[in-house]
Amino acid sequence: MRASRGLAAGLLGLFLAEGVAASAQSGMAQPRSASATIVYVNRQYGFRFTLPADCRGYSIVTDEWMGSAPANNERGPLLSIRDPRWTEEQPRQDIPIMIFTGAQWKLLQNGKLTVSAAPYDPGEIGRNRRYVFAIPPRYNFDEDPGYREVMEILKEHPLHAF
Repeated sequence: MRASRGLAAGLLGLFLAEGVAASAQSGMAQPRSASATIVYVNRQYGFRFTLPADCRGYSIVTDEWMGSAPANNERGPLLSIRDPRWTEEQPRQDIPIMIFTGAQWKLLQNGKLTVSAAPYDPGEIGRNRRYVFAIPPRYNFDEDPGYREVMEILKEHPLHAF
């Protein structure tokens, strides 16, 4: 029994190694190693966000989203992760994260809260017991330098709520 487990493990390892080698030769993207990433942790709202190593030196820009609902105007935090290469002369695409309470998100989902003129709502990227995290619609509309890099980062599902 142990010998067959060892053989199975060895074959699995060989298969995985062959797959990695084949994908490297075919030019397929390799998953980032843990050493090639950095992590922004936000304890106030309960999430962490994984960034590529070239974002070392990023900054967090705090702002506020505003929306309108029939009964009142709603507001909430908007945190943007700013590329360290961003300058006034050469702005780069931020990674904006809208933070909603559960009640605000429910209003939004039921069409009772509007936060943008876009024809669609923000895109949810995570949630915990208290908050829903979302990317604003049309966040990359201006196509600032780096917007494609941000899209690639977001494809990796970098936000992990806790």
